[in-house]
Amino acid sequence: MKASLLFLMVMLLPACNSYHYRIEDYNLTFEPRANSLDVKATIEITYFMDGKVSKNDGFKFVGTNEVDSLVCVDETRNLMSKIEYLKETRLSWHFEPVQSGLKKIKATFLLRNFLEKKGNNYVLKAPWAGVFRVPVSNARYNILLPATYKPLQFNDPIKWEHEAPNGKDCYYHNQSPLKDQDIEMLFGE
Repeated sequence: MKASLLFLMVMLLPACNSYHYRIEDYNLTFEPRANSLDVKATIEITYFMDGKVSKNDGFKFVGTNEVDSLVCVDETRNLMSKIEYLKETRLSWHFEPVQSGLKKIKATFLLRNFLEKKGNNYVLKAPWAGVFRVPVSNARYNILLPATYKPLQFNDPIKWEHEAPNGKDCYYHNQSPLKDQDIEMLFGE
């Protein structure tokens, strides 16, 4: 009897970790405001559904931060969304059910008092950035600094690169697949 039960548990174990969807692309952008502790954030997610089960919602925990002005959209319209203050702040969104293929969503919101002030400099920390319950194939973190600010220090071991689209300084990091890593940057004038 014990051997049969053990065999059954071993056989079912892989099914417990199988997902009927994954996040194909995850793009997280932070835009600190000049002379402010508030940060505008944008999460862009592309879900891939394998055709076995339909999906009609999503969520992201964003630490214990106060969130304001949440707006979520998909490819064609605004989505129903909400902010919940649990042990962590949870952002959630709902869309028309999709069983197979891709679904893109974009959530834009304001993180109140998100930055930590250190003398004349600021620290941006997001330990929640790379935490997901499902696999993430491709990820990109972006930090768009105000014109008068420059990065002073990044967290290791992440290698950050720089580009300047539309004259804005963008510091970014790509991962394929996403590793559970946090973001930290010290910046100032």
